[in-house]
Amino acid sequence: MRSGIRSQIVALRLEIAWVAFAIANLGAMLALILMDGPHGWETVPFHFIYVSFTVLFGYRMWRRNGTVAGIVFVTLSSGLVTLLAIHDSREDWAEFTEVPLMTLMFLAMVYHVRRRQSAVAESNRLATDLRLALDRQREFVSNASHELLTPITIARGHIDLVRRYHADGNDEVAGACDTVIGELERMERLIDQLLLIEGAPTPGFLLTADVALQQLIAGLYQRWQHAATRDWELGPVPTGSVRIDADRVVIALDELLENAVRHTREGDRITISAARRDGAVAISVADTGSGIPAAVRDRVFERFYRVDGDRNRRSGGAGLGLSLVRAVAEAHGGRVAVAANPRGGTVFTIELPTSARAQPVAAAADGLDSHAGVQLAT
Repeated sequence: MRSGIRSQIVALRLEIAWVAFAIANLGAMLALILMDGPHGWETVPFHFIYVSFTVLFGYRMWRRNGTVAGIVFVTLSSGLVTLLAIHDSREDWAEFTEVPLMTLMFLAMVYHVRRRQSAVAESNRLATDLRLALDRQREFVSNASHELLTPITIARGHIDLVRRYHADGNDEVAGACDTVIGELERMERLIDQLLLIEGAPTPGFLLTADVALQQLIAGLYQRWQHAATRDWELGPVPTGSVRIDADRVVIALDELLENAVRHTREGDRITISAARRDGAVAISVADTGSGIPAAVRDRVFERFYRVDGDRNRRSGGAGLGLSLVRAVAEAHGGRVAVAANPRGGTVFTIELPTSARAQPVAAAADGLDSHAGVQLAT
């Protein structure tokens, strides 16, 4: 029992100290009145009581009963002492109006503090619900993607058997097998993209190492210059190394290059280059293709958003590639941007810190972009 009392005293030590401080100030007011001290000075302890009570409430923010008890104590005690001062002709009746006015000011503060508390509590609740929803979404996408890979693999095996034993001399069967294989491969790429995007916020997503920038860009250029009949150009690339997850960055750059190929025609130029900018390295993929309208550039990195929405998904993509690029860039603590190419077309730039640190990336829920937040009016 003693330990319980001691713990309560420790928990209420600030309140106990304030009560002692308030009583001392009430005593000072009484002493000034009874000993006929300087007129008007008894209001100084009076204001000390209210100011200290306000500061203590701002720190403690008691529940309703504690707040009411404190207000009643301060109002009655200071009011009675003020009445005594008026009775002894040390104060005018006008001074007594300070008691209810100070109390009303304190109640106004309490009201706004309570509203703020309610708004913060609601914001925390919504943030928790959103986080749980995102976790459930991420788990669903991960589980569903892995479950889909198995039947796709089985289907590919059976199609290979059909093509092996029934496609010889039968162009219609061979064409159907090629179509099915192509669609299954497209589904595999889509699942891989989803898994990569959903994996970006998780620990261990990046395995960083020092990578020679020129070697990375040169390898990318050599691999892609024979992949499509475009006018490929290798721009300037600085020397030195950058600490990144090379596999993830190459996947992101492959998405940008594939996007550039998709939106250019034979003879259009695609340029790969890099530059150093204030402790970061910027890798750019520029093309002289059809370009992106300025009105929609801010949306191209949203999941499933496609600029050419009237085109079928097979030729226009599923709208995940640029979202994947942003996920990889932000996981490195960097960013990705898009701008118009002065020569016509588009320039995509991935900016990565030279010493990348893994950053949490918020997965986007349906209808919410990862950069959108929850804001309550308070």
